[in-house]
Amino acid sequence: MLSTIPTQSHFKGDMAFNEFLKTRFEKLGKTQLVCAKAIGCSEASLSEWLSGKKQPSRRYLEPLAKLISVDVKELLKKLN
Repeated sequence: MLSTIPTQSHFKGDMAFNEFLKTRFEKLGKTQLVCAKAIGCSEASLSEWLSGKKQPSRRYLEPLAKLISVDVKELLKKLN
């Protein structure tokens, strides 16, 4: 019998990275374009992060953390 490796969204009480980002961006009340410019990425990249299709590369973690007022370490925990 094959078993699947659980992903972050399978663990109770642990929010998936993209859901965590959505929650934080909703609190900001800014458009994706404004947020993407502040981070230094494209609006398309930000959209992919929010949809869960992709995760940000390391170069975007510091500006992303600063924008949503969290520590980079917290973002890294959410990514793993």
